[in-house]
Amino acid sequence: MGEDEDWESLPMEPVEVTGLSLLGRLLTKKPWTKKLTKTVLGRIWGVEVGWDLKIIKQENEACILGFYFTDRDLLEMVLESRPWRLNGGVLFIDRWPNSGDWMDANLSSFSCWVKAFGIPLHLLTEKNIRKIAGYAGEVEEIQFDNAQNAHWRNFIRFKATIQSDNSISLGRFVPGNGRQIWVQFKYERLPIMCYKCGLIGHDKFLCNAS
Repeated sequence: MGEDEDWESLPMEPVEVTGLSLLGRLLTKKPWTKKLTKTVLGRIWGVEVGWDLKIIKQENEACILGFYFTDRDLLEMVLESRPWRLNGGVLFIDRWPNSGDWMDANLSSFSCWVKAFGIPLHLLTEKNIRKIAGYAGEVEEIQFDNAQNAHWRNFIRFKATIQSDNSISLGRFVPGNGRQIWVQFKYERLPIMCYKCGLIGHDKFLCNAS
């Protein structure tokens, strides 16, 4: 038997090893260290024990981090409230892939609730709302009962998957009574964003865009 063939397999599924583990992608233009990151997150999460982190890979303005928990409730809280603002940037977090390989994780998108303000009354149908919401990201859920209530509130709320590597959409022009009407998007708990280039992870003062 050749050297490359004489290997045994771990007698358990990878998910049994990674079940209490998360992966994170930290985007920031500011200096940071592992110690600083753990200290800040410990204060934000309200607990400094029962978890640890390690640096998996460093990139130019991003870093891949591994998180290990002994408390599943804490792990679920961290997931539920993602993404996290950290050190002038943002930390995207997801479950460790079942394959056990961190490179299979999706750390470039996140779910976010969005409010769309100013949709004209004549466009307040579920089909039109879904079309408008699609300009913010991949639509996951829409909160819409009827046109009357939506018109009274002057906004529609929806949940979308946002791609962090793309510019954030601030809104969309829609047709209304012979003119174009601006529908504005307001993102809930959106991480730090640059209003110069539209990307997440830094503000306009640290932006390199011309």
